[in-house]
Amino acid sequence: MIKGCKYVLMVAPFFWIYFRVDIEQTLSDLTNIAWWTVPFVIFSTVAVLFLQSFRWWVLLRIYVPDLKLLKVWSSHLRAGFYAMVIPSSLAQDAVRAVLLSHNIDYSLSWGSTWIYKISGLLGWLALSLIGIFLFETDALPSYIQQLILLSLLGLLLLSILSFSKSITRPLRELIEKAHSSKILQKVKNVREAIYAYRDKKYHLIYSIIIAILVQLVMVVGTAVAIFGISHELFIEECIIFIPLIELMIVVFPLTPGGVGIREALIVLMFEQLGLSIEQMSVYVALGVIAYAVRLLGGIPVLVETVQRYRTNSTD
Repeated sequence: MIKGCKYVLMVAPFFWIYFRVDIEQTLSDLTNIAWWTVPFVIFSTVAVLFLQSFRWWVLLRIYVPDLKLLKVWSSHLRAGFYAMVIPSSLAQDAVRAVLLSHNIDYSLSWGSTWIYKISGLLGWLALSLIGIFLFETDALPSYIQQLILLSLLGLLLLSILSFSKSITRPLRELIEKAHSSKILQKVKNVREAIYAYRDKKYHLIYSIIIAILVQLVMVVGTAVAIFGISHELFIEECIIFIPLIELMIVVFPLTPGGVGIREALIVLMFEQLGLSIEQMSVYVALGVIAYAVRLLGGIPVLVETVQRYRTNSTD
């Protein structure tokens, strides 16, 4: 039942968008797209996938110095492929951790995944704050600053829980009474892997800087794609609103990869800025190309399946 609701939430926004468009106007907007828009969407999507893999590799190499970037890249691509059908926006992180735990210690895989997520959220929040300073704050809805403050408090709480043993001790003692020792040992190992990053401040800062770079590529990519469709540039607005949309998708993991929810929120944002529903429907259609690029993760899955089949056939 819950899974069915998630897929309804994923599909419903597309119906909401495309049932409102004028077909003739949409076709006209399609013919007015700048020639470079589609290649740019493909290039920016591949760049984001690579930079995300690189950031995770940087965190893992602290404790696994011989880990190859290609292995992390492969795990990241495969996780993105699986996450297209798993009903949660957190699915890619979880699947990626499971896949790489086949090659390295599971506690390092899961511990680095948690640090990866926290530093990524800090990056999105930092971009929003930068946008506030670049943009006229009087022109923003009053709830935006409240949402940013709430996100800041939430991330502060997560950071304290991640790196403070004394504060989390009562919670650990409560969990120890309710679960088996085998599960608890795995949780403790992951917890220790997370705590180990407390002494790696420069690496954490480096990870946050890379996160902001990745997210800046995503924000600018959205603004440039919109420019290719509408010939209007909304850099400041994207710097403020896109990070907030991504934060909301993480806080409320309602659909696989945030599909549908992300598109609906972006359409609402740009309609407020004066773009037509037809222009936004073209943007959403271009977004399908970005999702298709993520299906490249199916290539490592296919290769691995073929290799396993050949091995079994030989045996």
